[in-house]
Amino acid sequence: MIRNLPGLVVVRSEPRPWFARMLGRRAHDAHICDRVNRPVLFSRSSQPYKRILLPVSYSELNIPAAEVALDLTRQMQASLTAMNVDHPKFISGLEDEDVHEEVVPIRRLCELYEVERQYRHAWGNPVRHLVREAAEHDLVVMARWQGSPDSYFNPDVALRVAQQAPCSVLVLTRTRDR
Repeated sequence: MIRNLPGLVVVRSEPRPWFARMLGRRAHDAHICDRVNRPVLFSRSSQPYKRILLPVSYSELNIPAAEVALDLTRQMQASLTAMNVDHPKFISGLEDEDVHEEVVPIRRLCELYEVERQYRHAWGNPVRHLVREAAEHDLVVMARWQGSPDSYFNPDVALRVAQQAPCSVLVLTRTRDR
C-alpha cells in the first residue's frame, strides 16, 4: 500500500460483468480506490479540463470534492457546474424547499474563492443523469466512502459514473475518520 506520498493515480476503468454487479462483487476499480489512499483519475483523454462537473448531495463528502473541484477550476481557468440528482419525491420524501439545500455549502465555498458556478438539478437515477451531464464536461470530480458497497440496489455512484462517463472522472476515496 502506498502511504504518505503526494500524487494522483491515473488508470482506465475496467468493465465489470453484469452478474458481478448484481451480486455486489467489488470491482478492480474499487480495490484500487480503496488501497492507494490517493485521488484516482479514470482518464478518458478529455483534457484540457475547461468544463468541470461537481455532483453534490446531502453527504459530508461534498466538501472535500468541492475543494478539489474549486482548486482545479481556479488553476485551469475552467467553468464549474454543480449538479444534484435526487430520487423521485415519492421515494426521497423531500419537500420542494429541501431540494436545493445540499448546494448551500458549495455556493458558500464558491463565493469564498470567487469562483462562478452553474447549478443543475434533476430527479431520478443519479448514475444515468450524471453520465448524461458528463457528456457536456471534460472532468467530473466525485468523492466516495472507502469500502462502499456496489450492488444493483446500492450502487457506488462514483465508480459507476467513472466507468460509464465519456469524460475523465476524478474519484476521491474518503475514510470515515477523516
